[in-house]
Amino acid sequence: MAFLKKAAAAIADGAAVNAAMLLALALRFSAGIPPEEMSHYLDIAPFLTLIAIFVNYFGGIYQTDWKHATFENYTDIVKCSFIFSVLTVTAAFFGRTLEFSRFAFFYYFLISCALLIAWRPLFNIFAPGKPIKKRVVIVGSGVGARTIGKILTHSGSFGREVAGMIDPAGMTDTDLRKRWDSLAADKPFDEVIITDFSSSNPLHNAVIELCRAGDLECSVVPGIYELTVANSGIEYLRNFPLIRISGGAYRGPYPRFKRLADITLALCLTAALMPLLAAIYLFVLLLSGAPAIYRQTRAGIYGQPFILYKFRTMVRGADSLGPGLTEKEDSRITGLGRFLRRFSLDELPQLVNVMKGNMSLVGPRPDMPKETDKFIGREKNVLAVRPGLTGLSQISGREDLELKEKICLDLFYINNMSFFMDMDILLKTLVVVFKKKGTRY
Repeated sequence: MAFLKKAAAAIADGAAVNAAMLLALALRFSAGIPPEEMSHYLDIAPFLTLIAIFVNYFGGIYQTDWKHATFENYTDIVKCSFIFSVLTVTAAFFGRTLEFSRFAFFYYFLISCALLIAWRPLFNIFAPGKPIKKRVVIVGSGVGARTIGKILTHSGSFGREVAGMIDPAGMTDTDLRKRWDSLAADKPFDEVIITDFSSSNPLHNAVIELCRAGDLECSVVPGIYELTVANSGIEYLRNFPLIRISGGAYRGPYPRFKRLADITLALCLTAALMPLLAAIYLFVLLLSGAPAIYRQTRAGIYGQPFILYKFRTMVRGADSLGPGLTEKEDSRITGLGRFLRRFSLDELPQLVNVMKGNMSLVGPRPDMPKETDKFIGREKNVLAVRPGLTGLSQISGREDLELKEKICLDLFYINNMSFFMDMDILLKTLVVVFKKKGTRY
């Protein structure tokens, strides 16, 4: 039934964007759409339909429960509409098909947003079958856990029902697993809500690991620190904020699209920057001697080691002259090296790592194996995705962050990564580099 609903939603979206295009053309040609324009429209209609469904799919539109949608879910529709509107108009321009003015593009974008948003409440009303409620296990003790249990039990407006409760007070890890297994054996559940969550509580972290192992959604009622970290994805149960911190953002369809986008963008960037790359390579050779490329072993996805490439910014044999980590006034850094580090130009050879599959454009920055070997508990989840050329911690302080802060930001990215977050990080990386924020010496 879930697949049929998603398929029906995709068909409805296809109809909506085609209706939006026809309305935009009707507004563009007030005297009536010329026959040749209608013919051009029919030529691109299949592409128009597929690109809209494709963007909506990877934008998470078909994974959303629209009966309990939040404001953020509707803003995702607006973002997706803008992306496929730009792609459609670009294709029309290069294909020399539709005469698309700026006003027609604006009409198409607005009408697409309106139609895609408007039909979804109607779809939930007329869709066959009863609404499916998530079965939820509440982990917590005290007033907060009891109140959330009552809210879900007596209110049908949140799409959830209580499958059981786990009071972690005084529990050992073994007790937790026994209680977990007994609830799962009674009847499978879909989501876990942890009340009064603390990232330093080992039992809370153990619950998160169990959720990941079972591919279950996990939401928390955050403490003050966790609430400040979560700048998106907040849902409210009455007065209780819920932050989804697990549910496999890195397990869904987006990572496959992300890999395809990485290869495409890395190839394009390498081709566009080839003159700059060649110039830097020659300058390093002339001013500092060979080798121009520095190679270092880093921990990749699942902790697998790989060779990371950088333009050499230190004197030859620097590793034997001092510690592996660079200090701010490190005399081993060359004059050219300081300039390259200032604008992160020394990182550009990692585009090769991206194309080889060792890295992604966006993700946690790769650490040395001796550092990742020290990771414990949730920290190991940083290795669940490919490391990135830039990431959330790089736009949040770069070299100014402590290791624990960096890991916290990386974990937040891994559990919430999306196309829009990646685009935001890439754009903000440029701003951070040119504003000298957290300059790399």
